[in-house]
Amino acid sequence: MPKAEAPARPPIDPEELAAFIDGRLDGERRRLMIERLAEDEEAYDLYDEVVRVRAEQADSEGAETAEAEARAEATPERSGTGRDRSGDSARVVRFPGRALGWPGLGWVAAAAALVAAVLAGWLLIRPRGPVPSTELLARYDPENLGPGAAAAALEVLGPTLRGEGLTPEERAAYFQLGVRAFDLALAAEAEDRERAQKWLQEIDRLLSEGVDFAFVHQDAYREIDRRLAEATSLSSLRPEIAAAEVELEDDLDLPDEPYLAFGRWVEAMRVAAATGDRRFLGSREARRPLRRFMRLELSPPVARKLTAVSTELDRGAEAAKLPTIQEAMLAIISECARGSVCLGPVDAS
Repeated sequence: MPKAEAPARPPIDPEELAAFIDGRLDGERRRLMIERLAEDEEAYDLYDEVVRVRAEQADSEGAETAEAEARAEATPERSGTGRDRSGDSARVVRFPGRALGWPGLGWVAAAAALVAAVLAGWLLIRPRGPVPSTELLARYDPENLGPGAAAAALEVLGPTLRGEGLTPEERAAYFQLGVRAFDLALAAEAEDRERAQKWLQEIDRLLSEGVDFAFVHQDAYREIDRRLAEATSLSSLRPEIAAAEVELEDDLDLPDEPYLAFGRWVEAMRVAAATGDRRFLGSREARRPLRRFMRLELSPPVARKLTAVSTELDRGAEAAKLPTIQEAMLAIISECARGSVCLGPVDAS
């Protein structure tokens, strides 16, 4: 009998989340909110986005306050115009890692209104998940889904998809493929044909030496290389490059060993730190994968480096020490490209 799907959770309540961020939830309500944020990645993403927006608002308001105070100090007060400014002071509300000011009047409503506004925008842009396997299989010919055919199909996929873990060679290849996939996309963005061809050759080598049954992916990348050799512009090939990368990740990344996605993210962070791209470092695309990878079983060297990166990002993108992030990414690349167990369980062999 098929297992019934768990009912979808209702959207998180803006006033409840605002109260939690401000430290105004106690007892059972606080416990339930912590449990919700720990188990519901979308709810945690919303929490993280609200924290980020409020931090930016506080920084902006702090700068405006400092500027106003500087002007006030530089302007002599006229007799009879002075007044007690204590009533204008902002109420300070605290949440993890930062203290923010909210206007003295209506601050509870303002907090909830901000959460509601971020929630409305976030619901429109939040990432959608991939198409479930059940929907894909629904389009198959039923004759190809019998027990014998399914067992034969699983058998040729090899030990990787039977839960025996990745070999050191596979770990290294998958991670480096992620690094080079990002480098190829970057070369396409920069219209750098020479580097694009170099990375295409490197991807082909990695597929040949480190990936079983890689011919489908090789065909896709070789077609890109062929079209590039015919003087096709790189910009026109970006959709094909993106599609090839998606297919590669869908085929190679395991839930507890997403080496290809990890390699791509590490290289993106390294490039951002090297070029001073603080906008990327403060984005969801930088922070959300970091949280995902830190939930996995990490090797001690990689755990230390990711913790250092997390510490820097918690300072805020503008205050983060870029050399620290760049050094951490380079160390991870060196560690994982050797085939070390960087994330995920040790293989059973």
